[in-house]
Amino acid sequence: MQCFQEVFERFTESARQVVVNAQQAVRMLGHGKIGTEHVLLGLLADPDSDASRALNSLGITADRARERVVEIVPSGEHASEGQVPFTPRAKRVLELSLREALSFGHRNITPEHLLLALARVPDGVAMQVLVDLGIEDTAIREAVLPSLPEPDPAGPRIPPTRARVETSFGFNVVPDRSLRGLLMAAAGRALKDHRTGFGIRDLLAELAHDEEAASMLAALGVNVQAMLEALERPDEHRSN
Repeated sequence: MQCFQEVFERFTESARQVVVNAQQAVRMLGHGKIGTEHVLLGLLADPDSDASRALNSLGITADRARERVVEIVPSGEHASEGQVPFTPRAKRVLELSLREALSFGHRNITPEHLLLALARVPDGVAMQVLVDLGIEDTAIREAVLPSLPEPDPAGPRIPPTRARVETSFGFNVVPDRSLRGLLMAAAGRALKDHRTGFGIRDLLAELAHDEEAASMLAALGVNVQAMLEALERPDEHRSN
């Protein structure tokens, strides 16, 4: 899907500051890597951000969160200098923040998208902290949504996670998480190319880069590498 650098390039200045705050939290607590809990503390470090205000409205303060983080992950003696690495779950949060941004038609990633992404990683320490303090993921979304801006005037938009598609047979269907992720990645590919829409070519490219999807294609006899090479060739009929 989207590589980490491509995701980080979409961060607003305030979102980048969250990462800086998270690094400072790691050093202060003597931890070795940036986990989801440090991202949470990074969000709460800026009392003027909408993400921090949303958490405060739910009764979550920086002090309460820090106390619970230390109870779960005791302070250590790591002397982290320079670039602090991310845990796999924290990287997942950053990737999901792009998907959250795309789902609302936003080109850039803000602290609010990071908070929504945290709520989508239930096995992370951050959500463990919030659940222990009496906050569920649905409450987080409800607190954040009112502060989100209108969709950007141009750019592909993916329906919200719980969006349902009504079929002609009279019942509703919902795309699963893996399909939704592929659609969002395809939209991100279009945004990277400064296009306002995405199509089959973008989706096929993401299918080829997705390990599970590529394995399924190969099992069906598709030459995935040849498909990628064909997709990389210019298409004279391709339009925005």
